[in-house]
Amino acid sequence: MEVGWGDRDFYVAPEGTLWLAVKAVFWPTPGVLHVVGFDGPVDRIFREREIVEVLVSDRGFRQLAVFLQDAYARDESGRATPLGPGQYPNSRFYVARDKYFLLRTCNTWTARALRSAGLPITPLYAVTAGNVMGQARRFGKDVEP
Repeated sequence: MEVGWGDRDFYVAPEGTLWLAVKAVFWPTPGVLHVVGFDGPVDRIFREREIVEVLVSDRGFRQLAVFLQDAYARDESGRATPLGPGQYPNSRFYVARDKYFLLRTCNTWTARALRSAGLPITPLYAVTAGNVMGQARRFGKDVEP
């Protein structure tokens, strides 16, 4: 399973634009979660992507699950609020609880998720995806295609 988080307008747009990116960074905007399930190995599904495998303890996995659960905006009955189909046939977008802005980006969100699992990552240094991956390599390992 993959769970991504980001600016709602940018993430759900068929194609990101410079205006959407600027707006997302400089104005707090609604967040969105993108959830996709897999039925095969991650390295086969994301063949051209850089993948770092990280291991977490049972306790860390439970804490990560709580972090993810808390990321969803809920309706009056406590259910996650779906927005519609995601970027892949087996994915969906959901309304996120937090807003997106310069200091709270998809990269810092990912670092916070990993930190919630007990991994030694610093969200403040997770400015770019490269920063996140570089930190993850310290406690994980590259998955070769």
